[in-house]
Amino acid sequence: MRRGKVYSAKITPPLLKGAGGIYERTQRKGKSKKQAIGESSQSVFAEDFADLQNEGKNALLTAGNSEDLSFLPSQSVDAVITDPPYFDNVMYSELADFFYVWLRLALKERYEYFQSELSYRPEEIVQNEKSGKDVSFFTEGLTNVFKECHRVLKDEGLMLFTFHHNKLWAWENLTKVLLDSGFYVSSAPIVRSEGKSGYHSQSGNVKYDACLVCRKRQSTSLGFCDWNTLKNRIRQRAIHWLKRIITSEMELNEVDIVVIVMGKFLETFTCNYPNIICDGNPLDIHPAIHDMPRIIDELVGEVTRTEVLKQERKEPVQLNLLKSYFTSSLTLVNKE
Repeated sequence: MRRGKVYSAKITPPLLKGAGGIYERTQRKGKSKKQAIGESSQSVFAEDFADLQNEGKNALLTAGNSEDLSFLPSQSVDAVITDPPYFDNVMYSELADFFYVWLRLALKERYEYFQSELSYRPEEIVQNEKSGKDVSFFTEGLTNVFKECHRVLKDEGLMLFTFHHNKLWAWENLTKVLLDSGFYVSSAPIVRSEGKSGYHSQSGNVKYDACLVCRKRQSTSLGFCDWNTLKNRIRQRAIHWLKRIITSEMELNEVDIVVIVMGKFLETFTCNYPNIICDGNPLDIHPAIHDMPRIIDELVGEVTRTEVLKQERKEPVQLNLLKSYFTSSLTLVNKE
C-alpha cells in the first residue's frame, strides 16, 4: 500500500522498448531521447459538482442510487465508465453480506448504516427471481440508469462498459435497454476479462468481454439497410476477432464465441436500427437475435476443426498451419 501511495504521487511509466506510456522528447548531445513524465494521480475531493469546478479539486465521490444523477447538470460529463450487473450472473449484495455481518459486529454502535442484520438492497438492480426481481425489473432499472447517463453526457460524450453472457435473452434485453435509453454501440472490441489465474478462467467459463463503446443516437435518419447484408457484416467482424485471438495462441471456447458474435451484433444492429429491412419489412430485435445461433454454430464448427488440426501437428509448425487453415476455411463461412 505504501509503495502504491508513493507511485500515485509521481507516476513514472517504465522506459521499456516498445512499451506504452507518457513520454516527452529531450535533446542531449544532439540525440533525441524519450523521457517518462512524472504525473500525480492524487485526489483532492470536492463537496459537490459546483465545487469540482474550483481550481485544485479533481474528484467527487458519492454513494447513492444511479437512477437519480440529479447532482450532475445535463450535458456536463465527457465520459461515463461503468460496470452494470450481468443480469443473473452475480448476486452482489448477497455476496457482500458475507463480509457485512462480520463488519457489523464492530461498527453497528458507531454507524447507523450497520444497524440492520443484512445489507439494505431493495433497489439493487439485479435479476433474482427468489427476491421477486425478474427480467422486467432489471431492464427497467438499467434503462433508467442509462437514461440518466444519456442526460448528463455531452453530445459527443462516450458511455463505456464491458459485458458478457452466454445466453441470447440477456443480449436481447441489453440491446433493448441501450436503444430505449438513446444509445448505439459504435465499437465493441473484445478483451480478455481477467488473467489466466482468475476464478472465471476455468474450462467452459466465459473468458472474454465485449467492451461496449456507446454514443448518443442522433436524430438524423440513416438509409435503409438489408438484414442479410448486416448479418454478413456481423460474421466478418466476428471472424476478424476470432483470427486475432487464435493467431495470438490464446484460449477460446464455445461461450467465448457467443460473446464475440453478440458483441459484433450489438455493434452492427444498434448503429442501423430502426432502418433494417428483412424481406421487405422492418426488422425488430427479437427476430434479429434469433438469427445469431446459425452464425455462432458455423464459427464454433470452424474453431473446433482448427483445434483438431492443432493437435495433429507438431509444435514448431503449429501456428503457421493454424493461420492458413483458419483463413482458408473461413472463406467458405463468409459465403451465404
